[in-house]
Amino acid sequence: MFYIQITLLEDGDINENYLLEKIFHLAHSKFTELQDANGKIPIGVAFPNYNTKKPSLGNILRLVANHREDLENFNIGKTLRVLSDYIHFTQVRPVPTKISSYYQFQRFQPKANIEVLARRRAKRLGVSFDEAIQLYSKYNQERSKLPFVKIKSSSTNRVFPLFIKRIGGAESDKFEFNTYGLSTNSFLPDF
Repeated sequence: MFYIQITLLEDGDINENYLLEKIFHLAHSKFTELQDANGKIPIGVAFPNYNTKKPSLGNILRLVANHREDLENFNIGKTLRVLSDYIHFTQVRPVPTKISSYYQFQRFQPKANIEVLARRRAKRLGVSFDEAIQLYSKYNQERSKLPFVKIKSSSTNRVFPLFIKRIGGAESDKFEFNTYGLSTNSFLPDF
């Protein structure tokens, strides 16, 4: 297994979250070019400084792959060259041999807000928005306190929070990720 580590450098001019969003957006764009027929890619994203107490993905992002060639061909250094004053990234390195824990980073989608649900219901039932909103008068909207990165959808042009949930587990045989570098069945080493 191999990795590239991207570290955000402290800079008073640029917000850490803004910088992480830029990196994540550029990586996501490159990931979409790699996807196979099932929409899977061979590179996962890990956040070693992930923190739920103060919701943050941290200042380090790791790209992890089973094969060195996957990371070398991905060539993230060229893609992130525009941010070179604000980040440091390593060359491809082997993952350390002694790993004590593994984590899975997956997308978490809270239930949609009332307005979105009402619009869908109004369209589906052919009723007015006001009638549909009344159906949800006792609905408690779910709010997430998980760390997130804001993403702009290429299909709808809307900006949305991509909440990321970390789950502990054991090393797995599967090594497949979505175009955000996240997975619901693959675990990455914690080191």
